[in-house]
Amino acid sequence: MKLGCPCGAGIVDQTDRLSYKAYLLPDQDTSIFLERLETLLDSLVGLDGARGANVMVQIVPTRNRLQRESTRLWGESFRSVYQCAECGRLNVESLDGQRDYWFLPEDEATPTNLLESTFTQRRVGRETD
Repeated sequence: MKLGCPCGAGIVDQTDRLSYKAYLLPDQDTSIFLERLETLLDSLVGLDGARGANVMVQIVPTRNRLQRESTRLWGESFRSVYQCAECGRLNVESLDGQRDYWFLPEDEATPTNLLESTFTQRRVGRETD
């Protein structure tokens, strides 16, 4: 997918681990998301409840179901957010996923890397220490 920022820059989403992409989970949905994730995990633990020889047979189908259901849950819960590396605008997907909205920072000094991973930043900081 490619987005055209109003400033003229392009935002490309064709791979994973993008430093300018994040996901938005409304605070109102946080507890619902976690409850649904817990329910999903509980249902899978129930499948593996019978320990012994049957557990090995159930691992692959359980893993496949967890992957499929967690991907579905993620898609239903989160919206994509992108930041333009040139002007710092944020692009936020609409509630129904049918439209995008652009937000321009009020301060020209706003960093253009607001969506970068905090985990990556911590690792980089450790390597330079």
